[in-house]
Amino acid sequence: MSGDGVISIKELYQMFKAIGKKVSRTHLQSLLAEIDTDGNGTIDFEELCILEIKMSGARPRADLIDYREYLTERQVAKLESIFLRYDQKNTGLIGLESFCSIVESLAPWTEKTPVEKRATRTDYEEVVAEVDPMCHGTLNFHQLCAGFAVLTKARKLINYREYLQQEEVVEYRRIFKHTTERKGQSGLTKSDLDKILRRMGATLTKVQLKEFFEYFDTDGSGLMDLVEFCIMIVRVRGLKKFREISPETCDARELWKQEQFTIE
Repeated sequence: MSGDGVISIKELYQMFKAIGKKVSRTHLQSLLAEIDTDGNGTIDFEELCILEIKMSGARPRADLIDYREYLTERQVAKLESIFLRYDQKNTGLIGLESFCSIVESLAPWTEKTPVEKRATRTDYEEVVAEVDPMCHGTLNFHQLCAGFAVLTKARKLINYREYLQQEEVVEYRRIFKHTTERKGQSGLTKSDLDKILRRMGATLTKVQLKEFFEYFDTDGSGLMDLVEFCIMIVRVRGLKKFREISPETCDARELWKQEQFTIE
């Protein structure tokens, strides 16, 4: 170990090898890409803890996460729309069976999805116990969102604008719009993505393409939107975060004028 406070992929591989955990470098790299939220190619202690949780098969507690860090605004809007349909008496609450039905209707899996990749009845019961510790038998909207994020194994969101330069964003938006507008679609299909990746010099098998597409189609819509596409680019290129975008570090007016940020 180098003593610099972070661990590289090489050091991580040596550490797991020393404690007797068998894991390939390729698997480690894929895990690192998922948990290295700042994109610096190394992991700190907090990220190491998350890695251990993932490798042990554990999951975050639904009552301890901020679902807005895991779900896109579009996902939250869909959940809200269905929640209101089930909350017919306008109590702001739904029952446990309604909770299960909502998750199943929006979850990124189908009848063909392997059982091990779907939430089990036990998973539902454990998550409900976390968000409803007093056993009221009802959940509010925020509890629904937290439970949905955990049960669908949602990944922590990243802001691709913190990784891509402005000219890169313009170019990837051009590629996205050229394909979707020409075909009258709101997003990219697997076939569209395959063609784009081939032009970028990446060739995937049908199985790889399917897994790749499902991994980045976070809302399970069957179409990859612009945000999902740009996040995919960030992950594929292994880009590092070069700035922090927040109310404390940036002026919204300047971002809008200089980089054409949308209001959203």
